[in-house]
Amino acid sequence: MIIANRTTGAIFLAVTLANLPGTAAADGTDDLLRTLKPYAEATAGFDSNLFRLPDTAAASQILGKAQLSDYYVRAGGGIDSSIDISKQNFIVQGEIYRNLYEEFGNQDFTEANADLIWNWSIGERWDGDVGYYYDRNRQDFANQQLDENDLDADSRRKTIRTNNSVSGQANFELTREWTLYGTAKVSDISFDNQRTPEPGDLSVGASDSQRKSVGVGADYTTRIGNRIGVYADFIEGDYDNDGSGDSRFDFDEYNVGPTANWKVSGKTRIRGKIKYTNRTYDDPTQEDFDGITWRLTLVRNPAEATTLEAAVYREVSSLNDEISNYAEIDGISIIPQIQLGGKTTLKLLGQYEKRNFKGAGNPSNPPPPGTPQRKDKVATAAAELEWEASGAIKLFGGITYEARSSNQRVEKYEYGLIQVGIRGGF
Repeated sequence: MIIANRTTGAIFLAVTLANLPGTAAADGTDDLLRTLKPYAEATAGFDSNLFRLPDTAAASQILGKAQLSDYYVRAGGGIDSSIDISKQNFIVQGEIYRNLYEEFGNQDFTEANADLIWNWSIGERWDGDVGYYYDRNRQDFANQQLDENDLDADSRRKTIRTNNSVSGQANFELTREWTLYGTAKVSDISFDNQRTPEPGDLSVGASDSQRKSVGVGADYTTRIGNRIGVYADFIEGDYDNDGSGDSRFDFDEYNVGPTANWKVSGKTRIRGKIKYTNRTYDDPTQEDFDGITWRLTLVRNPAEATTLEAAVYREVSSLNDEISNYAEIDGISIIPQIQLGGKTTLKLLGQYEKRNFKGAGNPSNPPPPGTPQRKDKVATAAAELEWEASGAIKLFGGITYEARSSNQRVEKYEYGLIQVGIRGGF
C-alpha cells in the first residue's frame, strides 16, 4: 500500500535525525546543531471525514464517489533555536511538512511556517519584541461555504492560505509599578485558489486581504506580581477581491477595555480581557458589530505534574481569515494536562462553541428575503499522549472527535481523527 511505504520512509527520516549527535560531533558541527536544534517528525493518520461533508450523498455530488474518509502521512522537520547575545534574545524557528493522502492524492500539499523574533532590551526601562511570521497551510474545508442547490466539484477545492505578518511591541517601565506599551502589526493574507461567492451565499468565501493594527496600553503591577491595566487598539481590514466588484468587505474596528492577570492563590491564576468592540463596514449593506467581547482564563496547578486551563469567551472572528464576513462566537474550553510518570504526558481538550454568522453575504447577489442567517454549534473532544522514549526521540498519538450542527443542512458534519507519530531531534 502506498501509504505504508510513505510512512516507513518518514519514520526512517525521524530516527536518522535522532541519531545525528555522534555524526555531528565527528564533523565538528556539534555546536551548530545544538544551537539550531533541528528535528524531524513523521505522522500517520486516519480522517473519517476529510472534506467535512454532511453525508455520502453530498460526497457523491462533490467528489464523484461516496467516500468521506482517507488515510494520510505527514512528514518533515525544522529548527527551534533561541540565541542570547548580551541582553538581546533571537528566536529562529521554522518547519516544513509534506501531507500525502491515500485515496485523494489531489489533496496533497506542503505546509510551512517560520518565526523570526528579536526580543530586545535597551537600558533598564525599555524592552519589547519585533518579529516576522510566515504561515502556509491548506484552508480548512469546514470554513468553505456550501450551496445546497449547487453541490459540485468546485464546492470543495484545495486552497492554500499564506499569511505574512510583521509585528512589534515596545514596553516602557514608567515606575516600578507602572508599565506603558504600544503594539503594531501588519498582515498580508492570500489564497491561491479562492472561490467567487455564489448567488445567495450567507457566508462569503476566503478573500485576499491586508490587516493593519496599532494599540496602546498601561499595566499596574502589585508587589506580589498581580497585574491590572487597560488596552485599546485599532484594526483596519482591506479586501482585494470579494467577488462584488469592489472592496465591500473593508472594515474599521476598535477595541478598548480592562485587562488583568491575577493570582487567586498559590496554585490558581486568572487572566482576563474584557473589551468594547466596534466593527464598521464601508458597505452599509453589511452588518456592523457593536458590543462587548471578552476572554476569561483560569489556570490551576493543583499538583506539580498537573495543570488545568479553562476559558470562557465571546469573540468576533473571521475564522482564521478564511471567510470575508464574520461570526459572533460564544465558547468554553477545558484543557487538562497530566504528567504520567517522568516521561509520559497526557493532554485532553474539551471545547464547545456557538457561532452566529453575520453580514449580508455577497452584496451583489443577496439571499432571498426571509432566509435565516447561518448558526452553527461545534463540539470538540481530543486526547493526546506523548512518551519520551529517549533524550532524542518522542512518540505520540492522539484522537479527536468533532461534531457541528447547523441551521443549514449541508453545513452539518462529524468526524474522527486518529494519528500516531515519532519525532527525533538533536
